[in-house]
Amino acid sequence: MIDFLKEHQALIVLLLPIVFTFAGVWLGAKVQAGGGVAQAKAAEETRFPEPAP
Repeated sequence: MIDFLKEHQALIVLLLPIVFTFAGVWLGAKVQAGGGVAQAKAAEETRFPEPAP
């Protein structure tokens, strides 16, 4: 395993930041989308409140 890492060190160093950047952007987009959905639900409940029983 150590030999593999030593042999492919340049490729790993090149690809690791790309992978972390992609993961960070994906996670940020997921959080933003979740917040948007929650905000839309809250706005809908405010605009159209449930009728009182």
